[in-house]
Amino acid sequence: MRKLGFLITIALLSVLAFSFSQSNKGNGFGSLLSDYDWSHLSGATVKTNGVQITPLNQSIIHQDGSAAQLNPPVYVRGPHLEISGDFEIKAIMQGMEDGASLQLYGQVPVIYDEWRQERPSLRIDVSASRIEARIWDGNSSSPMDIRSYNVNLKNDVIVNFKRENGKIVFAIDGKTLGAMPDHNIFSNDTIWFGMDGSDKGDGWLLKDLQARAVNK
Repeated sequence: MRKLGFLITIALLSVLAFSFSQSNKGNGFGSLLSDYDWSHLSGATVKTNGVQITPLNQSIIHQDGSAAQLNPPVYVRGPHLEISGDFEIKAIMQGMEDGASLQLYGQVPVIYDEWRQERPSLRIDVSASRIEARIWDGNSSSPMDIRSYNVNLKNDVIVNFKRENGKIVFAIDGKTLGAMPDHNIFSNDTIWFGMDGSDKGDGWLLKDLQARAVNK
């Protein structure tokens, strides 16, 4: 099978889904995990059943004494999406009870020495009892919108994010939790990925990461 490189046009994902993952044939999703190299993501170990994410817990310590700023890894060498219109992303997680995070970057952050400019992104923190969604709009190092949901999770969990009609809708194992405005964080029509874990655990397994265009 001929590789399509690191750039995937999400408008074509429904056409290319069989090429990405035969197991997802017919549902429009294309796998971003099985057909691409994830070995260069900091804290990641590629395994036969997915990508193991080891918590790095990196932060930037500011010299002015202000609170430390999280500095999670972003996979600039890996696959990213060019989007056109609405989309849906599905992550299958295992062992996330102690804490797992997935961040979708509309633009990759600018990091230099002891400084990080957090550009537009959406971060989802998943644990056994709680899910938190945070949005950065690129104007501050702090999130400008936070939504929290109480859950009861264990074993494998399917997390869905759907951007549709200016909103991001969250679902777990097919059950909708809620929605929040997308705040135009994907206005550049690109998505980059980052993953991390919690210092409370030993990490988690990303079993699959899928994407599809949402057709009107």
